[in-house]
Amino acid sequence: MREVNLTTSTVMDGTGLRYLTQHKALRASVLRFPKKVALVDVKHGYKKETYEELWLRTNRLANALTDLGVKKGDIVAYWTEDRLEHVEIWYACSKIGVVWTGVNARYTGKEAEYVINHSDAMVLFVSPAFVDRLKSIKTNLKNVKHYIVFGDRDVEGMRSYEALLSEASDADPEVEVRDNDWDSLCYTSGTTGAPSGSLRTQSSGFGWEFGMIQALHLTHESKVWSPYPNYHWGGNVTTRPVLASGGTRWIPGSPPDVKEFFEILQKEKINTVMAIPSIGAMICSYPDIDKYDTSCVKFWFSSGSAWLMPMREAVHKCFPNAELIELYSCTEAFFAWATTEEVLKYERTSGFPATGNEVKIMDRDGKELPPNKWGLLCIRGISVHEGYYKNPEKTRNSFIKGEWFTAEDIGFKDEEGRIYVADRAKDIINTGGETVYPAEVENVILSHPKVAQCAVIGTPDPIYTERVTAVIVLKPGEKASEELANEIKEFCRGKMASFKLPRKIEFVEELPYVGSGKIDKKALRAKYWKGEKFKV
Repeated sequence: MREVNLTTSTVMDGTGLRYLTQHKALRASVLRFPKKVALVDVKHGYKKETYEELWLRTNRLANALTDLGVKKGDIVAYWTEDRLEHVEIWYACSKIGVVWTGVNARYTGKEAEYVINHSDAMVLFVSPAFVDRLKSIKTNLKNVKHYIVFGDRDVEGMRSYEALLSEASDADPEVEVRDNDWDSLCYTSGTTGAPSGSLRTQSSGFGWEFGMIQALHLTHESKVWSPYPNYHWGGNVTTRPVLASGGTRWIPGSPPDVKEFFEILQKEKINTVMAIPSIGAMICSYPDIDKYDTSCVKFWFSSGSAWLMPMREAVHKCFPNAELIELYSCTEAFFAWATTEEVLKYERTSGFPATGNEVKIMDRDGKELPPNKWGLLCIRGISVHEGYYKNPEKTRNSFIKGEWFTAEDIGFKDEEGRIYVADRAKDIINTGGETVYPAEVENVILSHPKVAQCAVIGTPDPIYTERVTAVIVLKPGEKASEELANEIKEFCRGKMASFKLPRKIEFVEELPYVGSGKIDKKALRAKYWKGEKFKV
């Protein structure tokens, strides 16, 4: 069984990729396109950085960390809003075999304290905006020896990032880093409990990125706008594949400004958009969208939560020249991706397994299930992480038969091997002994012309255990009322089995989200289950 620690990698003799590492992949683009803009930091002065600048600054940071006593296998963390410097940290760490971890920018002090302590980070990077938040927990951080603040000024005794770089050499560090060395420690969003640290080697990171390059046809001509946050694995895999391909990545911040998106779209002729479904819905419902030319977008990528058919069709209508790519993944693995034809033809499909990965539908005993039979989606392949940091029990329980990873998602395969995803096992509703997959109900409700966003959850019911409840955000100009709630209930009737019908509808101004951009159903359920002795 897998052992996850930082003394040695899981794969002792490498994976066959030998010396292929993240910074070596970047080096290829640096040599080909040294003066080309690699990164654009939208929120911090529209700052641009070329490939050559990125390479030299990451050399300086790597050498500066070494001068601070940081060595191969150590961990550094950052807790800030999205910014270009995060990418510098990734590649600097790769050059000296140091592990990086991002702390959710939306976390409170106590939440951040948990991740920083659990990760054993010895260096913490913050931005000036986070200094006050840091003060409340600084004395409780057990392992942090060095605090570095982004910018060119020391703050509260913390070393300035720019000063640190200016004093370091820009020569290539002389540290041997291989494919089986540790790369990153990304914490899950924690919608079902305390965040867990997903630990990866260089090679499993590449296993994911190969699929991204293939699915999105990434090249040196790619101009990518993506608000996936950098403290999340999604921010990483929507950036490093772009840079390995020689493209340009815009960092708009999370959540993004929709008007700003359209202005950048027009100015820069963005040709690739990567966004979770909820961001896509915000963009497509923007009141002035018809004033903009969207023809430059050639690829639209969506992942992170269920991309329901009404959302898919809205993107296709608003960005008619874009190929639609749906990716089914989680922090721990890249399962599958679907092409435009599949996205628009097959409801809830995520296409076929990503290259180098096998996907099976299994029961909890590890028995593979036949086509069209619901079960656990399980994966074995090059994109799967090595396990959960300092949590061997969770690592062991997440691998069926010791080799097939599952995130507890439910789905099935059709006769051709196409993968369909229903829901997280933890989100499934049990009402009167019947199973309801929330995404099925959400898909119908979202097709109602007055509904902008929807989350379906189970709430307490004295007879049926759980009641199907829809929490809805209406489109601009629509007003919540009991009559509209009844209208939506009737709209659903005949489109689903009677036990799936929403028994309760609640209208809200906005839905809660976790840092990765997914709807926080745990927070939604908490309101209704508070005070209940048994929480289903």
